[in-house]
Amino acid sequence: MKKKAFLNTCCIFALLMFSLSSCKKGGNNPDATTSTTGLQCRISDVKLNDVQSSETRIEYDSNKRVSAIKNFISGSGVDWASYYYSGNLIIRFTYNIFSRPLSVDTLMIGENGLISTIGKTMAFTHYPQENDTMTYDSKNELLKVVGRSVINSTNNVTTYSWSGGDATGVNINGTPVTYFYYSDKIAKDGDILRTNDLTYYSTHILNCQHLYRGSSAGDSVTYNFDSTGKISAAIVKNGTSVLTYSYSYVCD
Repeated sequence: MKKKAFLNTCCIFALLMFSLSSCKKGGNNPDATTSTTGLQCRISDVKLNDVQSSETRIEYDSNKRVSAIKNFISGSGVDWASYYYSGNLIIRFTYNIFSRPLSVDTLMIGENGLISTIGKTMAFTHYPQENDTMTYDSKNELLKVVGRSVINSTNNVTTYSWSGGDATGVNINGTPVTYFYYSDKIAKDGDILRTNDLTYYSTHILNCQHLYRGSSAGDSVTYNFDSTGKISAAIVKNGTSVLTYSYSYVCD
């Protein structure tokens, strides 16, 4: 299962980003964060202080659903995805920096309100490229994602284990990783795992109980909060590497 959002270019998250697809309710619009002012706020901009000065801008329609995600890279231009909604389908069109269509993706919402399948079709040939299938338990916690490449008929299998409402373990094709969380901090927009889900799926897929703190892969995350309680930045460290994700919000 591949991800295209710019956040996945962060090398320290290479293994982590490949695994992100998860548990709670997906649906057509992401959960909003309620600030201390009582306003409902949604992330509208994510800036990363990497060498490419990456930035992702998120646009919403009148129903507060994601309508476009635009990835800006300094000196390279912008690629983007547009989103359309029809019943239990999310239809995603992706484009490269030259505005050429790349793919048409269909995200199917199951009866439990979660994304159940994702199909990706190449825009030029209309040939199916890959399919992902999600399996959940009775608590709507994701147990398995099987990503099948139609081109070479290979499968990528990711399994999850859960504890206390958090996805604490992930196994990607036999490689295990343990996730850690802040037990005293409830998850909200700006959480690193949520951010990556939002910028790829247009909705929150991995929606655990607590803020992500790091993993056995060596990354650690700290968060800054603004005066209204929203996450203003996430600082990710791995060895000598330090990356800062800075957030802006639209509130109403």
